[in-house]
Amino acid sequence: MNVSGRWLVCVAFLLTSCLGREGPEPEADEEELSSGSCGVERWSVKTGSDSAVGQVNMTAQDTTIVALRGMAVPSGLGQNSARFTYAGSPEIQNYRLANVTLVEFKMETDSDYHLVLQDAAGNTMIAEIAYPGCLTGSAWTSQVTAARNAFDAKYAVTTSFQTVNATVTVTGVGFFDLLHGQTGVAPNGIELHAVLDICWGTNCSGGALTNGGFESGLTGWTSNGSTSVSSTAHSGTQSAMVGSTAPTTDSSLAQTFTLPSNATSLSFWYRVVCPDTITYDWATATLKDNTSGTTTTVLAKTCTNTGAWQQASTSVTGGHSVTLTLSNHDDNYSADPTYTLYDDVTIATGAGDTTPPTTSVTAPAAGSTVSGTVTVTATASDNVGVTKIEIYVDGALLGSGTSSPFSASWDTASVANGAHSLTSKAYDAAGNVGTSAAVSVTVSNAGVTNPVVNPGFETGSLSGWTASGVAAATRYPH
Repeated sequence: MNVSGRWLVCVAFLLTSCLGREGPEPEADEEELSSGSCGVERWSVKTGSDSAVGQVNMTAQDTTIVALRGMAVPSGLGQNSARFTYAGSPEIQNYRLANVTLVEFKMETDSDYHLVLQDAAGNTMIAEIAYPGCLTGSAWTSQVTAARNAFDAKYAVTTSFQTVNATVTVTGVGFFDLLHGQTGVAPNGIELHAVLDICWGTNCSGGALTNGGFESGLTGWTSNGSTSVSSTAHSGTQSAMVGSTAPTTDSSLAQTFTLPSNATSLSFWYRVVCPDTITYDWATATLKDNTSGTTTTVLAKTCTNTGAWQQASTSVTGGHSVTLTLSNHDDNYSADPTYTLYDDVTIATGAGDTTPPTTSVTAPAAGSTVSGTVTVTATASDNVGVTKIEIYVDGALLGSGTSSPFSASWDTASVANGAHSLTSKAYDAAGNVGTSAAVSVTVSNAGVTNPVVNPGFETGSLSGWTASGVAAATRYPH
């Protein structure tokens, strides 16, 4: 290289070094985004693709930032720690933080959304919405993707923090992260990762049904039109009057709440005072499933004037957010005002899902002899739905997936020749686990033939070898 060339290299090096040091050093969570990259540190635990994900209780438990910040850091926490499954571990519980403040957010280098949440006292913690492209084998793909889409519909996320101070309710599984100067991190490193649901506004997720018997007046209900409390009750001392003894138009009471995980049906009692005909006046009620987006008419248009209490009911899906709307329509005619009394809104529950999935290894066949690389296939079914399937060889995990059938490649050369056991496990959302019967197969891989001719010179000659100079077989073996 000539002198001028050397000078150019030096100048380029100095410019790169100097320009690369302009400005303050970035914080650990403010590195430039590498689009589409995935995390490494405890990544399978963060994304629900680990072998212990089936132990997570997916029924959301209401909690607070203070309660989560007060949890002890598990002993032995490290970059490669498996999910902590001890009794009371937050890593096996889905939590809901209701009516907290989303202070700020940004996109991380692994494409996750970093959310800083804060309570009224100023306590903060982190929640993260994973990048759907990094959820291979995750049991939570659909929930995380829905949360990500909801966030994208609300904000244009960049790699720099944006301040919003919005009231949100966030649902996600507990996770202990290692402390490395993250913005908004809790002292114990607790996070919600991955976020499985997020909504905006006060009481947006509903919580539990409030004041279904109206003994606390109309507390917990959203009123529209003419509504009041009546002393004529189905039980207790009060009911809700929707409409009025005076002419009105459309009136309603509504409440959004989350059904218990083992909910089976919802019912209420009603008494219609309708001196008109159904053509002009009526009572009606609907139940919208906010999770599935479907709406059920619980009470079809009704106009009666018998003074009798009657019950209406509908089946429900446990764990879903719903909105119940109790309505009354009056045609505002002075001669026949119509109103409806509602009381005793209740939710029936069952024992919950205690049925484990069934699963079996379908290939290779029991008793078969295998060699080389073979495909092991397992199937699974459940009364509600399978969330994960795992395949094991002699008790060691070979691979996992989220749908049935699931197949994994097995290099039989990695085990000794002889009998080996194949089993599968299947998980459902309630945490039930089913294990298959063992399938025994025989591995028979032929020994490797040495391609070298006469490698030990046991023939007493140099047969197979090309000699040069002085060379001969000797009687002094190794």
